[in-house]
Amino acid sequence: MELWTTITIECAHTSAALGVPALHGHSYWVQFFAATLVSNPVPLDAMQKAAEPLRYALDHKNLDTILDEATMESLAMWCVDHWHGPRLTRLVVRRDSLGCGVEWRA
Repeated sequence: MELWTTITIECAHTSAALGVPALHGHSYWVQFFAATLVSNPVPLDAMQKAAEPLRYALDHKNLDTILDEATMESLAMWCVDHWHGPRLTRLVVRRDSLGCGVEWRA
């Protein structure tokens, strides 16, 4: 069983390597998953408190100034690397407007 929480972030970036050099923005949903048990549940507030600093660090920011490469894959790894909460089993970065995303698994 997995407990999850989600943050929504609005970010800007460029994609010169992909032929889109102009600064533009996207909405991302980042879901954090942790293993939990009925007999030993992960506290939801611990998940939410761990996600909040990441939302603050990324929301309404230019990803070019935070990530080496402003891709969903890099965004997912940045979130994994900066997570300070219950041990993650999965992390999903979604761009629902395009019906796509990327998933990291422990």
